[in-house]
Amino acid sequence: MGEYPEFVGVRIDKEKFMKLFKTIAVAASCLSLVFGTGVMAQASTSSINPLQSPVPPTATSTNNVRCTVVRGIRLNVRSAPSIRARRIGLLRGGTTFACLSRVGNWLKLIYRGRVGWVYRPYVRCNRTI
Repeated sequence: MGEYPEFVGVRIDKEKFMKLFKTIAVAASCLSLVFGTGVMAQASTSSINPLQSPVPPTATSTNNVRCTVVRGIRLNVRSAPSIRARRIGLLRGGTTFACLSRVGNWLKLIYRGRVGWVYRPYVRCNRTI
């Protein structure tokens, strides 16, 4: 999967980038973009610099941290650290899991063989993360 330059502080992979635009054209030193809504944008190609290397997400490592879902709670497991991310499962209160890392208020775990994310305020951990 290729990478495209940074636009307005957002780094985006090629596949996601291509889904955003209806038309992409480069002529002379100008990049023209036509969004699916018909809105057109242009930028000078000299002001666009390709990424040298992917930027890793800001995460806090959580070696050997065990967490438990608060009793009485049914906690959604999401595909990414966002309430807008697709729900991939559910953890019932009292369920314990190994926390892999933390990003903001989200904890990363392995759920049924896949990476999942749960919202931190509904979880108690055996140490501060």
